[in-house]
Amino acid sequence: MKFNLKNCISLILLVGVIAVAGSCVVFAADATLDDGSTFTIPTGFTLNSSSETSMVSISNEADGIFISVGSDAVKVTKDTWADKGFTFKTEKNITLNGATTTEEQYDNSGVPFYVYYVTKEDTKYTIIVAMEDNADWNVQDTANPVNSIVKTLKA
Repeated sequence: MKFNLKNCISLILLVGVIAVAGSCVVFAADATLDDGSTFTIPTGFTLNSSSETSMVSISNEADGIFISVGSDAVKVTKDTWADKGFTFKTEKNITLNGATTTEEQYDNSGVPFYVYYVTKEDTKYTIIVAMEDNADWNVQDTANPVNSIVKTLKA
């Protein structure tokens, strides 16, 4: 085989493309809470606000999720939610990715609404979810965005 400058350049470019493609990894974005805790933003969600406020907000086309930590993550009573127009539906205590969690379900004028009080690594978090439809909502499902947030929370 004769040395051909065109073939040599093509070979170098091909090797370069393969090396770059092989070393590329897609990293998910992290959000940071007031105390420096972080979590990975679930697939399909966008960060709406940062930790310059006491609560981080993420959303997709149908759901809004709000996360707070520390003193802002104080458990709000059912009466307080009722005073704001929310109808209490259910409450259950669960362990979610090793975190002690209380799930409360509410309804506000037909809009499903969940509140999660999470304790992970001795840090308290509140996660509030408002959604258009909760027909398939199961926080124990690993594809659930709250499950993903709790799994990736790091104090």
